[in-house]
Amino acid sequence: MSTSGSWKKLHFLSVVSLDDSWEDEDGSPFGLLDVIEDKAIDNPQNQLMQRQTVELLAEAIDTLPEKERIVVTLYYYEELNLKEIGAVLSLTESRICQLHSQAILRLRTKMKPHR
Repeated sequence: MSTSGSWKKLHFLSVVSLDDSWEDEDGSPFGLLDVIEDKAIDNPQNQLMQRQTVELLAEAIDTLPEKERIVVTLYYYEELNLKEIGAVLSLTESRICQLHSQAILRLRTKMKPHR
């Protein structure tokens, strides 16, 4: 390939400093750092909403019937599978599945108004 062919493939870029400033419609200055979102940092409002959701979910779990609460706790916090939970509670895997499903339905119902 010739040198002129290589030049045709080049694209021109514009280099911009993050420290440069511009003016918005009102004439107020702003910089790129003001408008670029840092995806690695969760904004405080999202953090608050997530914390409140976790608290509401914990309260909802506390209101479940005892066996359903135990199944949810063992499944999601202790990471046991349904067969292992059945062994702990002396119930069949099928019954644990039913209790888990009932618990999830109750939790969805209780959490629905908070969406």
